[in-house]
Amino acid sequence: MSWQSLLHDDPVPWLLEKGDPAVRALTLRHLLDRGPRDAELREAQQRAMSSPPISTLLRQQRSDGSWPGPNLYAPKYQSTHWSNLLLVEYGVDPGDPRVRRAARRVLDDLGSPGQGGMAWVFGRDHGASCIVGTMVRYISLAGYGTDERLEPLVQRLVRDSKKFDAACWINADQPCAWGYARLIWGLAALPEDARTREVERTLPVAPDIVPALLPGGHPVRLARDRRGWRDRRSARADRDRVAPVAPGLAWTLGRSIAVRRSHRVEGQRQQVGHTPRAHRPEARLS
Repeated sequence: MSWQSLLHDDPVPWLLEKGDPAVRALTLRHLLDRGPRDAELREAQQRAMSSPPISTLLRQQRSDGSWPGPNLYAPKYQSTHWSNLLLVEYGVDPGDPRVRRAARRVLDDLGSPGQGGMAWVFGRDHGASCIVGTMVRYISLAGYGTDERLEPLVQRLVRDSKKFDAACWINADQPCAWGYARLIWGLAALPEDARTREVERTLPVAPDIVPALLPGGHPVRLARDRRGWRDRRSARADRDRVAPVAPGLAWTLGRSIAVRRSHRVEGQRQQVGHTPRAHRPEARLS
């Protein structure tokens, strides 16, 4: 099934408008499958790097690779973590020295005693898969997917999938579709030589599981085999209950999972939802 068949009209002409070169480049790369030597794609990518919002974000970067803020996470949408996230979502060139410097800074901060102010995430044994998955993605795409300092984050995502189905304390410790989608988004960015057997087993199940976690797919009873891995047949049964949304979501996740080359960046715009208890950092996940 073509993804266009799920829509009322074709959005590609609009997405290709030259007024937003970042969106144009992402469309050429991911929807039209243009390769890195394609002249239109190269021109759009060059314009994207020198145009807002990418140029604005990079201009705000400090010389040490960070962005203004007391830690990696705060203030939201402005700090180092959020700037890395937005750059990746807008299709920044991952080989740019500023992007690589930013990824190194995140790895350095996570390895520090204060964990870059992220102990409220990493001090728990699971949850916040959305944050961890996003970190794995932008660090991997910047060329550090095989860095040993990234391995604990990868193992956490595998554990969140295998044992908890991306359950999070913000979601009353229930499985979270957004967290699971970002979990997969991160693992899919790992280079081939960094994908353990457990990572490879986690990736293909996502298009079956995530639709079952969306509203309308509950209650979800996540059956597993004797080794603790998600039973794919049970996941498909859950998916059938939300059939109207499953094809589109499965296509989206399938595209992400199919990413094999480090130069390919998934183009997804940031979605901002309700932020309960906004004064608490752990209540402001994405």
